Amino acid sequence: MLAKARCPVCTLQPPCKHYNTADDIVSDAHKIINQPDFKEAINASKREKLLNQLKRETNKLPITFNND
Repeated sequence: MLAKARCPVCTLQPPCKHYNTADDIVSDAHKIINQPDFKEAINASKREKLLNQLKRETNKLPITFNND
């Protein structure tokens, strides 16, 4: 969902009642990725691909997640 800029809550493309723009979703991506249920639902290789894509799109510091 995140890679396709869809709302992770309702799966609609923004604007929706959760996010106004795709940029809002990308800015919250690190919070979404760090949620335990996200880690359980997405395998490690897909998470890494998503993290790499988010890094390219945001041009910010590396996005990391805890391996609990």
